[in-house]
Amino acid sequence: MSCPGNEVRIACVHTTVFTFYNRPDTPRLYSVMGVTGSGKSTFINCASESDLPVGKGLESCTLDAQTSKPFCLNKRMVTLIDTPGFDDTNRKERDVLTHISAYLANTYEQGVKLTGIIYMHRISDARMTGTSRRNFSLFRELCGKDAFKNILIVTNMWRDDDLVVFNERERELATDDKYYKPMLDGGARMVRHDGTPASAKDIISQLINNGEVTLVSQREIVDEHKEFSGTAVGKELTRALKEQAEQYDTELQKLHADLQASTRDKDEQKRQVAQDDLQKKREEIESIKSRIENMEQTFKEEKARLLAIIADMEAEKLTHLERIRDLEKQREERVKQEKQERL
Repeated sequence: MSCPGNEVRIACVHTTVFTFYNRPDTPRLYSVMGVTGSGKSTFINCASESDLPVGKGLESCTLDAQTSKPFCLNKRMVTLIDTPGFDDTNRKERDVLTHISAYLANTYEQGVKLTGIIYMHRISDARMTGTSRRNFSLFRELCGKDAFKNILIVTNMWRDDDLVVFNERERELATDDKYYKPMLDGGARMVRHDGTPASAKDIISQLINNGEVTLVSQREIVDEHKEFSGTAVGKELTRALKEQAEQYDTELQKLHADLQASTRDKDEQKRQVAQDDLQKKREEIESIKSRIENMEQTFKEEKARLLAIIADMEAEKLTHLERIRDLEKQREERVKQEKQERL
């Protein structure tokens, strides 16, 4: 089956997101996003027969955005983009978000337009933690309301023996304003992935004919020339970091009281523990303040670093596309020769 030249690209994050791009003579792109361990890389490998590294347990594996091998689906060429998880175990939340934002800004500057986004969610998770809700809020600000219609929220890791519990969990995610309801009301859809290649390709097919979409973060950074800290997602990240700093400050006051109590009681062991905890908390607060102050510089450095990485990925993708086209040409020649022989 022949495939036209336009490419579909899909990108992924911890809660996995696939982004589709339209661009002359290139596959469509899907970006997969989601939290660490949500199955982004596994989903991509399942659909594209790629061999992207897959993490074990909840340990992060995807450090930089990476693309799958292009493949043909519904007469369209498709490339999936895997992104680091929002709650990456090796990097701070700010660093992951600046990486994803910088990657999307760079590709948009190069004329790459999104067609769709897939956000992965483990239905096996007993609850959606405060951190998970904050990560999804950042994802929502990254995309913007105009992109909701191009988003699929994909639940995975379903098990037959827990189906009743999982069905109720799915219903809550779809109907509670704290979770995915606002995005679903705005045009996004929630679907199930059963872990098979057929299921993965069926999910991608639901987005493959979508029109182009520009994420709000892309428009703000590239078209409106805003600093990252002044974008919707940058402001949400700053708010979240300040809220975390305030929480730590409250904990710091309690630790200080514990230190004074242990000093009065002349309990040296408790005093040392309280002193260590106090110092650690102070360092965490200073680290948060530093991440807020250096947010813009971090974004600019990451954006510059990714240019070479993106160029290498594009070169590798084009090589694979040429191989696919050569094979297709050989197939067409064989078919033509067989027809002539029958005559």
